[in-house]
Parts: sequence; structure tokens; C-alpha cells
Amino acid sequence: MIKFKLSTMMLLQYMMYAVWWVPLAAYLTNLEVGSTQKALILSSMAIGCMASPLVGMLADRFFAAQKVLAGLNFIHAAMLLWAGTTNNPNILFLCLLLGMLAYMPSWSLTSAIPWHTCHRKNSRKSGYLAPSDGWHQVFSVSFSSGF
Repeated sequence: MIKFKLSTMMLLQYMMYAVWWVPLAAYLTNLEVGSTQKALILSSMAIGCMASPLVGMLADRFFAAQKVLAGLNFIHAAMLLWAGTTNNPNILFLCLLLGMLAYMPSWSLTSAIPWHTCHRKNSRKSGYLAPSDGWHQVFSVSFSSGF
């Protein structure tokens, strides 16, 4: 049962990114956002990736990873909700920047939780759960649905 829960967590974590990030460029074109602002908005993920190791180090040392993951996902959800209600490119960039600063560290935490759980439960004898299982599920769902 634990392998199913961890696989579901990874699937939802990685699928959430794929659902809204892919059509973002088309959405920005429909808003008639300039090329510089479009580049800034789309680079918010890279900026979030740069801050990711700092959050991961703090989470590993001082807090329970699953609680940090939940908090980061709630912050990201609030920022996406705010981004979805605005037509101002500057506010959209701010929302996505803050959202990516919360979301990108959650990828490493999503990988760390199964490693820690599998090691703690000594699940190597009963089977192995790789943190990349979430990506495998995302691609298998994408290919089976015709994307």
C-alpha cells in the first residue's frame, strides 16, 4: 500500500506541472504579452530551480519533509489561483515567480520522501520504488491518451 501512495504522490506532483506549464506560452500570446515580459514569465521556473537547494537543505535539517511539501504545495496553489485571475503581465510574473520559488523545491522533496520511506521500511526486500516512477507514470498516461 505504501508503494501505491508514494507513486500516486509522485504522479500528482509531476503531472501538476505538465498540466498548466505547457499551455502557458499560448496563454501569454493570447494576452498579447511582449517578448521581454514573456521571457521573464517563462524564466520564473529557472529562478525557482536556483532557490530549490536552499529550501531542501532547510527542510532536511529542521522540518519534516512531508510537512514542508504540503506547505509548499499550498503556497504554489495560492499563487496559481492568483495568477489565473489576473491579466496584468507584471502581476502574472510575480505570481509565477513566487509560485515557482515554492514549487521547484517540492520536486526534490517528492523524490526524498520515497527514498527515506523505502530505506526506513527496508523495502528493498519487498521491491524497489524509484523516485522516477512518477515520471514513468506521467509519460505512460500521456502516450496512452494520444498526446
